[in-house]
Amino acid sequence: MHCLKLNPLLATLLAATLFVSLAKAAEHLVNIQNNAFSPPSITVNAGDTVRWVNLDAVAHTSTSDTAGLWDSKSLAKGQNFTRPFGTEATYTYHCTPHPFMKGTVIVKAQGTGGAPKPSASTTGSQPPASGGNPTSTSTPTPTQRSEAPATRRADVSMFALLAILVFVQQLAF
Repeated sequence: MHCLKLNPLLATLLAATLFVSLAKAAEHLVNIQNNAFSPPSITVNAGDTVRWVNLDAVAHTSTSDTAGLWDSKSLAKGQNFTRPFGTEATYTYHCTPHPFMKGTVIVKAQGTGGAPKPSASTTGSQPPASGGNPTSTSTPTPTQRSEAPATRRADVSMFALLAILVFVQQLAF
């Protein structure tokens, strides 16, 4: 059986490239407070996610103006909804019970001068566009609404990176 050997430098470069590609996605925060989305307009890179957190005492939603694209359903105080954005476009949204509340998500292609990365970012694949019913909380601690929590996605990405590094090292030596 023939064994493929890689130069250790090439193996390291391959692993670094994979790590950088896994680390590019970021999460951006939109607070819902004082019957408004803050910020009302946000620019993100394709592949990033936006998390809406309801800080008001009344329920709100984050609902796409394009029917069926996303709808957070009712978010009580302290609940949140996360939505990935993979396609370059401008998305407008509103709060269903308060239609005067409007917002915009501008998605730029990777590497075209889109959004600066926030200090706390997460990585991972895109979960489905809409989630289930929000989870009730007794305290105003935000709850995760996406199907794959950010920490779990990051753990899976780091595990995959470690497995690939071990595999590449085996090929290199």
